[in-house]
Amino acid sequence: MARLQEDVRRLRFWRSIIAEFVGSLFVVLIGCGAYTETVTVNADPTNSWLAVRVALAFGLSMTAVLYCVRNVTDAHINPSVTVALLVTRRASVIRSLLYLVAQFIGAIVGAGLLLAVTASEYRTNRTWPGGCTVPAEHVTEGQAFGVEFFATFFFAFIVVSCYDKVKSDMKSLAPPFIIGLTYAAVILFSLPYTGGSINTARSFGPAIVNVVWRDHWVYWFGPIIGGVCGGAVYDVIFSTKSSFQRITACFTVFHVKPHDDAAGADQALRDKDPEYQSAAEVSTVAGTTSCAVDEMDELAESKGDGDHPGAADEQKPRLKLFARPKFSCCSSAKETGQ
Repeated sequence: MARLQEDVRRLRFWRSIIAEFVGSLFVVLIGCGAYTETVTVNADPTNSWLAVRVALAFGLSMTAVLYCVRNVTDAHINPSVTVALLVTRRASVIRSLLYLVAQFIGAIVGAGLLLAVTASEYRTNRTWPGGCTVPAEHVTEGQAFGVEFFATFFFAFIVVSCYDKVKSDMKSLAPPFIIGLTYAAVILFSLPYTGGSINTARSFGPAIVNVVWRDHWVYWFGPIIGGVCGGAVYDVIFSTKSSFQRITACFTVFHVKPHDDAAGADQALRDKDPEYQSAAEVSTVAGTTSCAVDEMDELAESKGDGDHPGAADEQKPRLKLFARPKFSCCSSAKETGQ
């Protein structure tokens, strides 16, 4: 909760949410706009030129958006990616929820703008009106679910792998280009079967604007489950920090308190050096040592220095082993009296 209160006070936090909204808006507007055909042309998604045009529109727009807003946000621009990064602990719960809200609202606004700027002569009322996604005529619901699942699985797998390395190479063009190219590839694969969604918000926006809900559950469960599985598989098996503990961590994401920046830095140093101790641990040990030394002094004073022959010998190594700090939280009454 403290981390959330700190985030909401920062302008960067709200800029990242606006970036998710704007990114989803333009991806839907540009990508779904590529479906538009004149009424004299059969807007069949199995047409090879139409499939290439739609895939390029989505892939290039995704690349451009990621490149432009990556200095402000993690640039998910896809609910499947957001959920995958949430499960793999690369995004917090509250931030992910706000990203999802921004993505869905952006997709709805983008679909509405597309409907507003498209002339009636260019609007088609055939199989995919306004960029809506529905399974093809001879594709069953189960087959459509499988196509969306595996396409999103592969896409999320690639995205999480890019996020695993992009932190050390934020100025490179490679991650946005790879993600956009992968998005175009999976749309080329899924377009003849399901219309090419791979993005629940991208399907929800045109569906709510054009009122097309046939087999719409496919575009919720397919991409989201596929994204979770793809991100988890990479994080558990192929990540640079993969371990068996990450398998259980995937199921406890809502029960783990997020660490602050100082704790995260201490943990990183502790991973490199097992003997590393943070400042708080050092101060705690020093305080404990000081209290222990004072207690031993009081015990020795109560017995007297000459009560037993080995008293002087026992005190010498003790004074060498434990160096009394300059200030002590539990100084003895004898010291305060002096």
